[in-house]
Amino acid sequence: MLYIINIMKIHPLKKWLKKNNIPTKEFAGLIGVSISYVNYITSFKRTPSLRLLKKILEATNNQLTINDFININGKEEL
Repeated sequence: MLYIINIMKIHPLKKWLKKNNIPTKEFAGLIGVSISYVNYITSFKRTPSLRLLKKILEATNNQLTINDFININGKEEL
């Protein structure tokens, strides 16, 4: 019997929001972007600009780092 295991990678920002019980809408307002844009980031569809990354790191009290936003497979770079 063959079992296929689907391991979905969860974005560190998404984990942080859940752990801290912060709604996406609230976080989006805090960093000045749309809810959709936060969802793009947390679904690995967008990488934030350095200016936005700075706001994200400040909003998370530096509990996240720049390394959490670097795509290690090399498809996107900051």
